[in-house]
Amino acid sequence: MAKKRRTPEQFTRKLREGEIELPKGQPIEAVCKMIGITDQAY
Repeated sequence: MAKKRRTPEQFTRKLREGEIELPKGQPIEAVCKMIGITDQAY
């Protein structure tokens, strides 16, 4: 099974979604799981 690749625009959109959730008190691990990226990528 091939890895799923995202375009830079898609990745940026996911990071912005994460930035919205962090001030709400969500831990980084939960935000990363929600937006579908790894902790290392964040």
